[in-house]
Amino acid sequence: MPKRSFFDRQRKSEYVDIDYVWDGFDVNLQQATYRIVISKIDKDVQYYFFTRAIDCILITDQLNEKPDNSPFGPQLYLRISFGSGHEKPFYIHIFANYYRAPWYGHYALTNAGLEQNVQPSQGENVFFINNQRTSWLNITKLMYFDSGVNLTLSARYSYAQIAPRLNAKFEFACAPDEKSVVKTIERDVLGSMRIIIPPGFEKPENSEKFTTDIKLAEKYGKIADNMKWPKIGKKPQIFPFFISANLPTVPEQISPVVAAIDRKTFDREWKTLDYFGFSNKEKIILSSNVWNAGLRKDYSCYSGVDIAEVENWAKVEAEQFK
Repeated sequence: MPKRSFFDRQRKSEYVDIDYVWDGFDVNLQQATYRIVISKIDKDVQYYFFTRAIDCILITDQLNEKPDNSPFGPQLYLRISFGSGHEKPFYIHIFANYYRAPWYGHYALTNAGLEQNVQPSQGENVFFINNQRTSWLNITKLMYFDSGVNLTLSARYSYAQIAPRLNAKFEFACAPDEKSVVKTIERDVLGSMRIIIPPGFEKPENSEKFTTDIKLAEKYGKIADNMKWPKIGKKPQIFPFFISANLPTVPEQISPVVAAIDRKTFDREWKTLDYFGFSNKEKIILSSNVWNAGLRKDYSCYSGVDIAEVENWAKVEAEQFK
């Protein structure tokens, strides 16, 4: 008797938007040949439109196992050679910023491998030390192979204890051996650094996109340095001119859990931005409270906002602006 099941007639939860979610059903299968037939629900039946796509099918007899497609796709390995100058044993905290939902993740990297956690569960006995070269570590789970990832790396003793320095050579490979290395990055930073890994990172044509924050800052900074900027006018005084950038206005660490940006990258980024005369360093930047207050009540329509909350926060921030 064929087994039939319906998916996606309803949103899985109030907060699911364009997240990737798993769904499934149990079926008893005898040894035989079976055919899986997938079809759309009749167009007249109400459905949640974001979910009408299938990216992976997993058939397993491990009924309590959480589905994970990563072992069956491309793999990403990392070997690190640490230099000197680290005060004591440490791990690497990685904040992975993605370009689609789920939007971000926290990871801890040690000699024991990659763990999705803000700090390693095994403690200091798996920490890295000066002048050590690691084995090949599988870091596939922090990668989205369809959209890439922006990684922020910092050496730490615990999540809220950030080491002052990270001195290392990173070798990325699509298999755990020398001949499979696709990118080598060497940095000695005081604070944090970023590594941008593009989709299709193993392809030679994407090598330039596999880069770091300082490389990008220097690349676009060179263009800014060579431009002929206007010599007339002055910086805005009454009505400030801001840029929206994930860049602090001071190089020092301003949060116990957010590592400072390496000074070399900080200085190069602000040298480029300062050509434009932005007011970020001199004026108060209002937060996104107006937008957040009006978050959509109805996920099927962007106009379903809380007007009263928007008006309330607009008044508050207008006073701050004065």
